[in-house]
Amino acid sequence: MISLGSGDDQFTIEATSDVANPTSEDVTLNAGPGADTVDINDATMTGVLVVNGESGGDTINMNGPGAVSSSTLNGDDGDDVINLNEVTGTVTVNGG
Repeated sequence: MISLGSGDDQFTIEATSDVANPTSEDVTLNAGPGADTVDINDATMTGVLVVNGESGGDTINMNGPGAVSSSTLNGDDGDDVINLNEVTGTVTVNGG
């Protein structure tokens, strides 16, 4: 579990090009209060990903998780923006 602090945070989940095996760990990210931006650019992710925007107007950008990944994106309180691009895995989106 990763928990960010209060304020307008930016957090990126991204694969590195020299990794031979996909990321298979389950990850929960709590963005915390504030207008946070979360970018998910991990095309090799195979574990379960949960992003909780928590309070504030958050932006969550998902760009192509792996085909066997399962993700839940929770905007929570606030006016949130959730962008999905080239998504191949199962994604559940819950607004605020």
